[in-house]
Amino acid sequence: MSIKKQYGHYLAFSLGNILVSYLLLLFLANSLSKSEYAQYGVLTSVMSLLLILVNFGHKEALFKLSSQNRIQDVARYFGTLQLWLCGCVFFSLLALFFNLETGLAALAFLALYLMTLVSNIHRGLGFYLRDAVSLPLYRGIWLLGCLGVYCLAGDLDIVGVFAVAALASLMALTIVKGVSTLCSYVQPISRLTLPFGNPLLRNFFLLEVATIAYMKLDVLLLSAYGVKEVQVAEYFFAIQVFEACVLLTSPLSYLFFNRYNRRTNDKDSLWRHLWPFVGLLLLVVIFILVGWQLLGPWLLAWMFPAYEQSHTLISLLLLALLPMGLSMLLSHWLFARDKEWSYVKICAAGLLLCSIGNILLIPHFAGIGAAITRLATECVIALLLICVCYWLLERDKKTTA
Repeated sequence: MSIKKQYGHYLAFSLGNILVSYLLLLFLANSLSKSEYAQYGVLTSVMSLLLILVNFGHKEALFKLSSQNRIQDVARYFGTLQLWLCGCVFFSLLALFFNLETGLAALAFLALYLMTLVSNIHRGLGFYLRDAVSLPLYRGIWLLGCLGVYCLAGDLDIVGVFAVAALASLMALTIVKGVSTLCSYVQPISRLTLPFGNPLLRNFFLLEVATIAYMKLDVLLLSAYGVKEVQVAEYFFAIQVFEACVLLTSPLSYLFFNRYNRRTNDKDSLWRHLWPFVGLLLLVVIFILVGWQLLGPWLLAWMFPAYEQSHTLISLLLLALLPMGLSMLLSHWLFARDKEWSYVKICAAGLLLCSIGNILLIPHFAGIGAAITRLATECVIALLLICVCYWLLERDKKTTA
């Protein structure tokens, strides 16, 4: 199947996912008060950071191994997750007795993690339909569940939001045959180990710390610096819009990784295989930027009147789509060459830059400072990746010569 057809399938479901995401965003942003929405944003950011530890590199490792048809290794690496994941579930259930909102949020994110873990395996194996349908299905069920709670109870709070989210993840996981996929890789107790001693998992864990942490720190730092809850809610709203748009670009990196691994024996011809994906990325980003400038103010005024002040924040964040998309493509080339550690170093530099930028700018410019820092970080990471990839290719040329 051609790149355009494969991407077309992902794009169709991504558009559906974005539609459902915006409907969910519309409902939650207008049903929860700004104070509750800010609390929801902070809890979401905290749980997203904790999931990095829960995952400990498994999603990325399983995607790589399944993409390379190393099925026995997929089962072996899944065995390093089972015991660790059981412990995480236990502590999440324990948290329910101390704080209901926190415990439900933890369970909701663990259920979502299982679904994304299976999606990564499906994506690597080439089951693109199962992968592409997972998120829109999950968010659709979540939206319907929240609507049902609101209609029956006449109100919706954070407890209801996270409880429905947990059930929606488990239902979506079952529908896309995720439960049977997980069961096929379950290992006996005698083969269970903890993941901390595995070098590949450690590399991917550090990689995720560097690549994901900076995307969640901004909301937490806004709250830590005492920024008004209204401004925290507006920035979190902007982040939700931005992340929905990222869904249109991220499938290109998955397809590039699979194609590069399976359809070429010339592993050094990066640019020849990369340009078609860069062209598609550029078209998608231009479409999003132009569309937002034309329709964004109208959409906010009509659907999200309480968040009209987020327009500038969203516009700044959307500028990061191009460098972020390019970084995803180049990072997957490094993954294919087993150069994960090079990407870890680059993203560690990005994390440091992002932390310093947020610490310096948030106290003076609040959300605008966080958005500028995010944009600058994505640009620096993309530039460093271009330099590293070029250096690796030149080094290989000299070695073969």
